[in-house]
Amino acid sequence: MRSQWEDITVKTAREALTTERCGRSPSSSVVERYARDMENGRWRKTPEPLVYDGEDTGTPVLRDGKQRMLAIILAGERLAERGEIAGPEEFGLTMWVTRGTTAEIDEAFPVLNIGKNRTGTDYLTIEGRRNPTLLFTVGRRIVLWNNGKVTGNTYKPTRSETLEVLEMQDDSEAELERVTLVEQAADFAAAWSLKPPVPAAGIAGFLWWLLGQKSEAARDVFLEYLRTGAGLPDEAGFARDRHPLIVLRQRLHADFYESRKRGTTVRQETVLYLCLRAWDAWRRHEEMTKLQMPRQLSDSSFRPPR
Repeated sequence: MRSQWEDITVKTAREALTTERCGRSPSSSVVERYARDMENGRWRKTPEPLVYDGEDTGTPVLRDGKQRMLAIILAGERLAERGEIAGPEEFGLTMWVTRGTTAEIDEAFPVLNIGKNRTGTDYLTIEGRRNPTLLFTVGRRIVLWNNGKVTGNTYKPTRSETLEVLEMQDDSEAELERVTLVEQAADFAAAWSLKPPVPAAGIAGFLWWLLGQKSEAARDVFLEYLRTGAGLPDEAGFARDRHPLIVLRQRLHADFYESRKRGTTVRQETVLYLCLRAWDAWRRHEEMTKLQMPRQLSDSSFRPPR
């Protein structure tokens, strides 16, 4: 077998797919994420190869890399549709390619892709980052928020998109401040109490990051009461049983125990929506008796906090 860098174009990808024998159906969501990284310039060169056999027959057959080939085609089509390139055939990427005889690849094929995937958390651990699991979780939430896809139903952040939030893109003070803020959100999440009915640590860290952009002082009051049920200041204009934060904690408590009776869990997007709704009411000095969910929770249900 031999390996080398090769330019893989849309034409190359189409040709490879006519003879492929990769042995599994592609995942549309994986192809979508790959294509998004490719068209946005986030795709990174790696030594994980596309694999061909047929060196002995003169007819190359793709044995590994079908999803990457499909993503190249999709990325080229999208770039052409947006007018960023003249046509799909102009798009291509340099990739590491391994080629061998049919017998060589047949021998290797049964043990291809059988190892455990290295996660984004694994990468952050290798890099020595603090609280890697929560850091990646908060980063992923930020990607969803910034793209207006808060529920994650129609948009799955790629690892590259998340790491872009977590890594400095240049040496400027602004970048250092931005990344430090995300790290502080993960630190906050790591110290978060998991005793019900409070939100999960990842949601708490994201709220710390998001609400602090509006008011750090108000954020600290909001999250401390949410965590402990204490520390709520006496505020003019609020009846105690109509205070948005009290109503919020009661709603989260009721939802948690009701879902436990049913053997289910409350969706984190639901918790996030309720928290943001209560935050806005509190910031507007608006009393409430209950918190209601929209008939169907969607990305458009979420609004930037006040």
